[in-house]
Amino acid sequence: MSVEHIYQILPLASGAFVAFALYLIQRINNRMDKMQNELTVVQVNIAKAQQENVELHTHIRRIDKNINSLFKKVEELLVAVQKNGNK
Repeated sequence: MSVEHIYQILPLASGAFVAFALYLIQRINNRMDKMQNELTVVQVNIAKAQQENVELHTHIRRIDKNINSLFKKVEELLVAVQKNGNK
């Protein structure tokens, strides 16, 4: 292969290389965008789950307070029944 052939092939080869590199960069960018979208979905799901956990915790605390209140009222009723029974 002569030097002239190399000079003729070199622009074609470099053009092909640049085109391939641009193709790879575009694929990488597309994959990065897809991964970013998937990450955003995961972050949203985690935020929703955390909010649900907070709401559940609030409901559990409220139920616990209601149960404690009921037990106190039952104890008060038992004391009142015992007082009335002893009369």
